[in-house]
Amino acid sequence: MNHSNDDDDDDEVTSQDGQELMFGLDFSSLKVVDIQEETNGNVNVTTNIVKPVSYDPASVDTLLLFEDTRPPATESDFTALFEWVTKQGAQLDGICCQKDDYGGRGLYATRSVPKGGTLAMLPRSLRIGQSDACQKLGLPLDTPDLTALSLLILWFCREGDIYAQCLPRQTEFTNAMLMSPQVQLSWSKHPEYASAIQRIQSTGESCQKYIYDYLASTTSPPKTTINMTLYWAISMVKSRSHAFGSKRGYWLTPVFDLANHSPNPNAVMEGDDHGRLVFKALANIQKGEEITIDYQVDDDPLLVAIYGFSLMHDCDGLTLLKS
Repeated sequence: MNHSNDDDDDDEVTSQDGQELMFGLDFSSLKVVDIQEETNGNVNVTTNIVKPVSYDPASVDTLLLFEDTRPPATESDFTALFEWVTKQGAQLDGICCQKDDYGGRGLYATRSVPKGGTLAMLPRSLRIGQSDACQKLGLPLDTPDLTALSLLILWFCREGDIYAQCLPRQTEFTNAMLMSPQVQLSWSKHPEYASAIQRIQSTGESCQKYIYDYLASTTSPPKTTINMTLYWAISMVKSRSHAFGSKRGYWLTPVFDLANHSPNPNAVMEGDDHGRLVFKALANIQKGEEITIDYQVDDDPLLVAIYGFSLMHDCDGLTLLKS
């Protein structure tokens, strides 16, 4: 699905739920991040925050002080993740997690599955959304999806949650919010990539500003530098969340978010009438074959800015792989 044309760039935010959805389901307002509106280049952050009586900004302060020094995930961590998700009602007998050809992780078939067959199923309770984050953290009920889930990621990390333990570390993942100045400079040689990177970076900047201005303690010092751990959490939500056809939210989906992208995928994620997420084969899949999905992002600069990889260039944008 192509991202929006320039005529869509002036759209105004109509809710705080988030308009820019992952896996390509809606990029119709790419420049309008989920907590800001852009007017002549100026950012106006929404201020009508409804805070519950029991809301404690000190809890957010604590999360913002968290520094992620955890070692990378191990094979036993991923085994534990699959065991935990299965105990929550998921059916994962058709898939497993393995290292892929690029040094990362991916999902692979544990048995042959015919076209149209089911590979795995995730129950509705494991579609972790904004309301779950607000309830768990005691956040204002109208906290934007991206903001709420990013803080939830930090909370998961602090609590030693197995899902967070299996997320890639800052040293294992890069996108527009985490790439080094040198890599960003390399991509800046291509105007379309530089534009996409700047847009996604503005999402991180606005999300951070919202948190420090409206959710953190009023005694917190002004934040003039980037909180890289927070940026990492924001990047995790943006690169690993699903929208399920909605134009109003993000959802985290443990295990299923390990599926890699392919412009020629062999599987698809579908929701059923019970709110479950089902992995179905688009073609005959052999045992041991990697399971891939289409992130629905046809624009290569967006792949770089959000997910940190390109189908057309090498990792730093200097070498053209294909036209």
